[in-house]
Amino acid sequence: MFITHDIHIHTKLSSCSTDIHATLENYLLMGKELGLKTIGISDHLWDEEVEGASDWYRPQGLKRILETREKIINANSEIKVLLGAEAEYANGILSVTKENAEKLDYVLIPHSHTHMKGFVLPERVTTLEGIAGYMVDSFKEIIKKDIATSIAHPFQPGGYNNIRDLQQIYSYIDDGAFIECFTEAQRHNTGIEINISSFFTDSPLDNIFKNTYLRMYKLAKQCGCKFSFGSDSHSLARLPRIKLGEVISDYLNLTNEDLIELVR
Repeated sequence: MFITHDIHIHTKLSSCSTDIHATLENYLLMGKELGLKTIGISDHLWDEEVEGASDWYRPQGLKRILETREKIINANSEIKVLLGAEAEYANGILSVTKENAEKLDYVLIPHSHTHMKGFVLPERVTTLEGIAGYMVDSFKEIIKKDIATSIAHPFQPGGYNNIRDLQQIYSYIDDGAFIECFTEAQRHNTGIEINISSFFTDSPLDNIFKNTYLRMYKLAKQCGCKFSFGSDSHSLARLPRIKLGEVISDYLNLTNEDLIELVR
């Protein structure tokens, strides 16, 4: 399937982006070259109305994100531009209210920023098995809140990027646990993001079909979940990665009907 959307793109408004060229205007130019028809801006968000922000999240409020709306209108682009956000789920707190989430076109919510220890990942979780259990539990908790358009980089534990750790974490999540999670996602009409950055660990690109992430995406499809694609670009140079989505899509036999309605 030809991938015509990317709704996980960070501009320089996200604190994790250090690329001065990561602007809406530049993403639109490159998106056109890549044949994209829809892009979504998903800068990090901690709503000012929600208490508990970390020092890193505090500057990344809703007001700042909503200012992008005017830039989108002025861009007058052939590409459809959606204004979304990557919210956060930390210590049982969702970083955006339902009312404010409705001011955006979509909301991506991760459950796997496990590198944020003591903030996202509880201090009590100290083992790879514990990380696996945390991701299963937090996935279900987010789904129940009925705010997420898609779950961002599902089951991609931040801070654990070598293939050995990933495989061990996955060994603690059996198919039954994945099926339980994805069944809930399907029931709540929450999408599953196929996050391209997941495939850029230390796993060679030509061994993509052996990558353990494909295991869960297959199960998600079997559960009837819908998908969105995201490059998770934090710099302009990463945007072309979205084309890897076509290889993944073909491997999973996805069609347009397997996509969330927002990007069809």
